Amino acid sequence: MGDSRQIDAKDPYTKGHSSRVSRYAQKTATQLGWDTERIKDLGFAALLHDIGSNMLKDRILVRMADDVAGFDDKEEDPKNEI
Repeated sequence: MGDSRQIDAKDPYTKGHSSRVSRYAQKTATQLGWDTERIKDLGFAALLHDIGSNMLKDRILVRMADDVAGFDDKEEDPKNEI
């Protein structure tokens, strides 16, 4: 599936991770006696399970770079005023 390859491609360490998670999840569900449609849905969900982590990693990296540069957006955010 193209989407899971894009998710995994962002970080070489995770290459193929989503496919492996999908396979293991489907094998486990089969052993648990789940019906075919539910197993298929689980496999699809497993392929997409890391979809948000790539965005989070970018945010964390940007935040870390800002902190290293001495910028603290909490001080400038009016929502953080007491």
